[in-house]
Amino acid sequence: FATLVHPNWAMWIGYKWSGNSRMKESDKNHAYLGENKEHLVVYTKEIMQQHPANFYVYGHRHIVLDLMLNRDSRIVILGDWISSFSYGVLENGQFSMEYFEKE
Repeated sequence: FATLVHPNWAMWIGYKWSGNSRMKESDKNHAYLGENKEHLVVYTKEIMQQHPANFYVYGHRHIVLDLMLNRDSRIVILGDWISSFSYGVLENGQFSMEYFEKE
């Protein structure tokens, strides 16, 4: 015996469930953990030993970070377009963080 749920109700339930799950993780996912605890910073410090570069650019982490790792290398975490409206621009060898402005 199957119970049918109207698609509109099923979508509403799905969004609510998903939203609650995200809200519980929200503070943890959006907080900068510090240079020695931020997993992308620690990872980048490890890989830069074998693969040196001027820029290590990451997305899909909901913080904006632009941090010099040494004299020649920096890590950039782009943030997101939903809450910080941030994006990166690489032009003529120079990298900058930019932000969309609401009109």
